[in-house]
Amino acid sequence: MKKLIFLVAATFAQPALAIDECLIGVWLAEAPDLAETLGAQLNATAEYADGEVFMQINDAGDVDIFVSNITMIVDKQGVPEMEVTVTGFSRATMTAEAGNWLLVGSEYALTGSAFVMGQSMSIPFSSDTGMLGGGSGAYTCDADNISFESTGEVARIPHHWTRSPG
Repeated sequence: MKKLIFLVAATFAQPALAIDECLIGVWLAEAPDLAETLGAQLNATAEYADGEVFMQINDAGDVDIFVSNITMIVDKQGVPEMEVTVTGFSRATMTAEAGNWLLVGSEYALTGSAFVMGQSMSIPFSSDTGMLGGGSGAYTCDADNISFESTGEVARIPHHWTRSPG
């Protein structure tokens, strides 16, 4: 009977994700990288205007990303200049070790809006392709900074983050 209980427990136990201790903590995305990431997502250029994005990583590899009203001025060919605001959060799990990272989203609630020529319109974001919805690549980390390099054509996470002081 003890062998059966052990076998059942081992079958349902989930392996711990590997997470580099350097990544654990609360991080703030750097504004120019937010603009670059959003611009790439919209196939445009973007200039940061306001807002913040925080990422909290715990020792189990759980990642919470909080987007606090980031506002960008976006210039897309063939479209008048627009003000884009994004807010919300995403949750994911991260595996990160030996300089490589993988972020797999589990919850995604980012909403975007654009103000163009006096009109407001919704901008859909998807966890499958959108900003802060996942990704993979290489990283470097020290006590105060993380740099993510993304695999693929469009980065889904800003490149540079600084440790949040609080």
